[in-house]
Amino acid sequence: MSALSVRVGSVQVGVLEQFKDQKQRFSFCENYVDALLKSRLVLGQIFEDRFPNPISVDGPICWFAHLLPQGVMLKWRSKLLGIDENDTFELLQELGDDLPGAVTLTPCESELGRTKSIHLRQTSQDLETFIFRFSLAGVQWKLSAR
Repeated sequence: MSALSVRVGSVQVGVLEQFKDQKQRFSFCENYVDALLKSRLVLGQIFEDRFPNPISVDGPICWFAHLLPQGVMLKWRSKLLGIDENDTFELLQELGDDLPGAVTLTPCESELGRTKSIHLRQTSQDLETFIFRFSLAGVQWKLSAR
């Protein structure tokens, strides 16, 4: 099992875990749950609807998958990193420090305490030839008309 710490800015919100059967679970961290509603940062409506219960699904949690690049940029970065473009968890692990907004995902200890996330692949910092920086998924030229 692998785990990623989910932060908004400097505040840890929870932990995203992926199990061997590709199921994913997001669990809120205790400090985030205990924070007053007025001082608590919000990730998105899916989290508010299920707060404070963990979110478990049989594949990737779409909210996190939507933080990744799309289309040609996803194919290019996946190929360069040697990751299957459908493996959202591995991509989040590789690109998690450079996502849209103030959201970051970094490897951490699993909430269940079974295993520690292991990072064997080259990181984007190791790839001296290419410099990766945030690119907003879905951005395209628009034409305003009346």
